[in-house]
Amino acid sequence: MNPIYKFSKKAVRGCRSLLATFATITLLAQGALAAPAENSVQSLVRTSASGLVLQATLTKNINRQEAYQAEYIEKVPYQAQEAYTDYESYTDYERQCHNEYDNQCRNSYERQCRTSYERVCHNEQRCHQVSQPQCRNEVVCHQGSSNQNCQNVQECGTNALGQQICKTRQVCNGTPGGQVCENVQRCDNGYRNECNTEYVCNNEPRQVCENVPRQICENVPHQVCQNVAVTKQRAVTKYRTVTKYKNETRCCKTAYRDVFDHQQSMDVVVQFPQGSELSGSKKEKFQVSLLGTEASPDVALKVISQTHRYQVVNKEINGNQAVITLDVVGGGVVNPPDNGGPVDGQDPALGPNSIKDLKMKIMGDKSVVVVFSDNGVRSDIDTSYELIVTDINGNVETQKEVASNGRASVTVTMDDKLSYRETHTLELRVTRSGAGLVEPISFSRTFLRQR
Repeated sequence: MNPIYKFSKKAVRGCRSLLATFATITLLAQGALAAPAENSVQSLVRTSASGLVLQATLTKNINRQEAYQAEYIEKVPYQAQEAYTDYESYTDYERQCHNEYDNQCRNSYERQCRTSYERVCHNEQRCHQVSQPQCRNEVVCHQGSSNQNCQNVQECGTNALGQQICKTRQVCNGTPGGQVCENVQRCDNGYRNECNTEYVCNNEPRQVCENVPRQICENVPHQVCQNVAVTKQRAVTKYRTVTKYKNETRCCKTAYRDVFDHQQSMDVVVQFPQGSELSGSKKEKFQVSLLGTEASPDVALKVISQTHRYQVVNKEINGNQAVITLDVVGGGVVNPPDNGGPVDGQDPALGPNSIKDLKMKIMGDKSVVVVFSDNGVRSDIDTSYELIVTDINGNVETQKEVASNGRASVTVTMDDKLSYRETHTLELRVTRSGAGLVEPISFSRTFLRQR
């Protein structure tokens, strides 16, 4: 075989892959260029010059499925050396010290005192009172007899001190006659101080002190050190063979993609009731959308701002034409209480200051609950909320759109669960529209929940 025509299988696969890539790019470019711009949602503005009819043409691109040969990624295993960290034990020596105690004794002297008694004698004068009678002689007379025989009689006795005391008195016998007188000794008790010297002895206390020897013992610490073998761990790098996978591009497999086929068109007519004509510079805004499938199309009408209160009373779809008929609800005109007409979008009561106490809580089961108060809720204004939670890097973790239920207190449970150990940022986007506003209002508030 001619060497020029020798191709490896790898080269053939590469050529096929390159051709498939070129074919894919060509088809995608043709499809992108062939698909016209679609207009499935359109805003309509009604003025005094619009009359009772608004018209719009909605378009939507219809695609078909087309098969093509596409490359695909296949995971191919291969063997590789992988480094990992392991730990091994080894013996090391550490110097360890501890305290030991020796009982050491020494002689000491202690001064001890005691009380002794000494016999001391001395002469001491002691006095006491002694009874000493005081006597005197008195003449005592009495009537006597003529034949009376009288004589002196001595009478003796002892006093309190045991001393003998004698006195003489006259004793008469017989018949008294005349006055008889005699000397009578009368004594009164008296006292005198009598002293004498005595030899008195007493035991008097004396303190006697002396140094008494005694032995004092105590535990004296000293440090003992030695080298001790200990087991330690150290990290070592080891290698092992592991199976890894790499992505390789293969050619080819049959895949399907959407390719523009044709464009669906729908003419929409919105008819307003008699008596709802606008005057002056008044405006009303609506939005029409093409919904459903080509086989079963549908058209939706959304009121952005209105002067009258409208409701859809009839909707007919015939082929590529839709007619929406409106009527005025209750025959009334929208008159919000603020200024008798739609509120301007700069009203601070409807802006960011209307949102209070915005918080995000992560519960024990990791569910996310958002709570806040909206003081801008009104019956003539449609309010919707979009809640977006991002991580510290700005990546969206969960998001949800809800419409106001007409109450100021709002509680929203998100669809995804989050970790309460991470930092999250909540962005609340608020949109207000409807008959009560001249222009729609949009603003956002944020809340940072730190771990």
